[in-house]
Amino acid sequence: MDLEKNLRTIEEKTMAQLKDFQCATVERIDELFRHGQNRVLVADEVGLGKTLIARGAIAKTALIQYENNDDIFKIVYICSNQVIANQNIQKLDVFNIRPDGNSGDARLSMQHLKIAEQEYSSKKNKSYAQLIPLTPSTSFSMTNGGGTKEERALMYAILMRIPALEDYLPEINSFISQGVNWWDWYVNYYDEKVGFLEDEGTEYPGNVIEKIINFDSKNNIFDLLIRHVEEIRAGEGVTDSDNYVLQKLRRMFAEVSVSMLQPDLVIMDEFQRFKSLIDSEAQETENGVIAKKFFETEGLNKVLPLSRTFLI
Repeated sequence: MDLEKNLRTIEEKTMAQLKDFQCATVERIDELFRHGQNRVLVADEVGLGKTLIARGAIAKTALIQYENNDDIFKIVYICSNQVIANQNIQKLDVFNIRPDGNSGDARLSMQHLKIAEQEYSSKKNKSYAQLIPLTPSTSFSMTNGGGTKEERALMYAILMRIPALEDYLPEINSFISQGVNWWDWYVNYYDEKVGFLEDEGTEYPGNVIEKIINFDSKNNIFDLLIRHVEEIRAGEGVTDSDNYVLQKLRRMFAEVSVSMLQPDLVIMDEFQRFKSLIDSEAQETENGVIAKKFFETEGLNKVLPLSRTFLI
């Protein structure tokens, strides 16, 4: 009852801050969501407050999820770049979660840690919601490169906890680091983050490791990784490049993160820019496949695309 009262207070305060036409839009979104229409497009001219409308929709949808006995309300905010994400994520934060939009620069392959940290924080602070920013240019992008140093350090912090890879860790460490300055610092940083959640008795990283093992049983990533390490040990040349192996690892961690997100509400700001998310041809690419998996994840309920219109 206290939670319901708190959610209704948040909803009332949020709606009171909106202009009449914004309130009317939010009420219409709420009506459509409640009647089973889970995809609602909001399009208006520049400067009319789409972000504020989305803020109101979050407050309203939280009540819907509570009424449906949802334990936690998960919101994913997708926008074109990290600067905008950092600005708007605070405007959308009606629950005072204070999410860190900079964590892992929103790369999907790192979101498993972000999700686990927010779940821990939510339980500790008795918060009902999670709010996670993603940017397609980084989150869903699987380039041929080896990823960022942060991305690789977090991958290694998880891989070093998998018993099947224990005998190969020195070589895995060597080729994943690829000569990054201050590599040990980055590894220690993420190892401490992972270790903290582990010591606090959360499901993380055990749940991630279990998903990785299940993923490997279908995709043989460990075989690829171990063969690569053994070829490095032999010193007679390698079949695959370091970047190729790293790309496969990044893809694995991205799909693990997708399976953990399971958002209740996805807000897509300027959604027409996200070709890899909405173009059927682009969905045949690796980036598009990951995006498609994201939108097909079990538990994804409602999507609110925001678009700007122009006077002619």
